[in-house]
Amino acid sequence: MSDTGIVLAASLSIPEELLLLSMDDEKGRLVSSDSIILRFVLAGAILDDLVLRKEIEIQDGKVVAWTGEPVGDPILDPAIERLTRKNKVKKLSYWIQQLAKDYRDMRTILLKKMVALGALREELHYFLWVFPYDRYPTDNTRIEDRIRDRIRDSLFGRDPISARDAVILSLIYASRLEAEVFGQESAREARERIATLRKQYGIGSAVTNAILSFDMSL
Repeated sequence: MSDTGIVLAASLSIPEELLLLSMDDEKGRLVSSDSIILRFVLAGAILDDLVLRKEIEIQDGKVVAWTGEPVGDPILDPAIERLTRKNKVKKLSYWIQQLAKDYRDMRTILLKKMVALGALREELHYFLWVFPYDRYPTDNTRIEDRIRDRIRDSLFGRDPISARDAVILSLIYASRLEAEVFGQESAREARERIATLRKQYGIGSAVTNAILSFDMSL
């Protein structure tokens, strides 16, 4: 792993890390592209990131306080602005649903940033030789490999799990990305371990529980 890959991986937000973990490296599309769950998980990742930055405070399943101060991030700042504009204590489920409305814009911004960092490359394709669409296959695995290695070590290693990795593991559980992140052979064990951690220690439970409570058939 080069120093560049380490530095770039360390500077990513939780939504950015989750997006990379959600990508099919060869096909250049999101693994969960056919599932509505990903829009809620990305919205939850924003809230979790804001909690760790001490931009918002969660109590009893509600966002009860927020600073209103932008952090200079194109994904996080609109969420902060939305919270400030509403200026009311609301349930996590409410804010997850509100932020999920911007899913397409969030996804585009995140993908474009990963292209700019060199993690993905943008390819133009055509459906029936007429309708254009973009794909984002992996261009350089350094950043994603660094994230995957860290998450694997957190889950299967002996050291205490950091608050950040606990959040990401919980979001992986909510989006059922264990096979993509840990490999098919380790997916079942990984999911069982995360479930145990959620039950025993409540890792990332507030946001993840709100996501898992949604009716995904809607």
